[in-house]
Amino acid sequence: MPQRTLPSGFESSAQGFGCMGLTGFFDVSIPEEQGIEVLRKAFALGVTTYNTAYFYGPYTNQRLIGKAFKGMPREKFAITSKWGPMHKDHQFLPLDLSPSACRAAVEASLRDLQMDYIDVLILRAHGNSSNVPLEETIKGMKAMVDEGKVKHLGLSEMAPEDVRRAHAIHPITLVEMEWSLFTRGCEKDLVPLCRELGIGFLAYSPLGRGMLTGKLSLDSLADNDIRRQMPWFQGENAEKNLAVVTRIVALAEKKGCTAGQLALAWVQSRGEDVIPIPGTKSVKYLEENLGALKVKLTSKDLADLEAAILPDEVVGDRYSNLKAMTYEHGSSIS
Repeated sequence: MPQRTLPSGFESSAQGFGCMGLTGFFDVSIPEEQGIEVLRKAFALGVTTYNTAYFYGPYTNQRLIGKAFKGMPREKFAITSKWGPMHKDHQFLPLDLSPSACRAAVEASLRDLQMDYIDVLILRAHGNSSNVPLEETIKGMKAMVDEGKVKHLGLSEMAPEDVRRAHAIHPITLVEMEWSLFTRGCEKDLVPLCRELGIGFLAYSPLGRGMLTGKLSLDSLADNDIRRQMPWFQGENAEKNLAVVTRIVALAEKKGCTAGQLALAWVQSRGEDVIPIPGTKSVKYLEENLGALKVKLTSKDLADLEAAILPDEVVGDRYSNLKAMTYEHGSSIS
């Protein structure tokens, strides 16, 4: 398994694993045994970074990971875990980013994971107005580092100016953000800033939430699948976006790989400081995703891929309320 080392020294397999879908969110949850099987297979194949969150599930994702990795050598894998949003009855509660809330989230994560430390604690502000200034939140996270409960700090979907503010309080190891052939807005300002500061990247949804695989059937989505609420997957938007994906499928056929592997290889080509974290519920697709590490892209391949999806051809926002979800509309924390 190829390895990548971020500027902070954080080491990872060149492809990580996004755990969110193992406990619902995209559609119905899978049996626990199936989730454990996928995680253990990923570990056996050399995947070392597993991205989760205290609030995934809600509140069941880390328990699954804890069961899957129980008894495995802790130094052989890394957990990147978000905190911030809290759920009750499938609704987000008012955001509490106080140091005491951070401590409570970390301690709950460690309990559920059955582990002594989190490798990277990631702040997910979720666009809500916080009850404390960003600097106080980061100081609360830094306290977890000082106590040995956390090794590194990260941020998720954060405005560039907030990344700079946070980094001034404590070095930020990575920023988690959506990055794929469908989502390239981060390249304008966030990516250059992070590279200036020596911050690496976790690229989530590198397969466009399944659309870039060329295998997605909108009719097959469960009624409670959150993609049904996302503009990309609705009406004419979906038809136009799926039409764009057919070009990726054609390029993949010429390359002798799947469309998903080609899309993942493109994300992997963005730099040695980029760790894509595709997720799956299937060992079959786990193995297919890891096969992208063997796809070598030439300069012509890259040019063809970027010509296949022009910036204004992907229609619809990533989220139904993009302003509330992402850094792209400015500072996300007061």
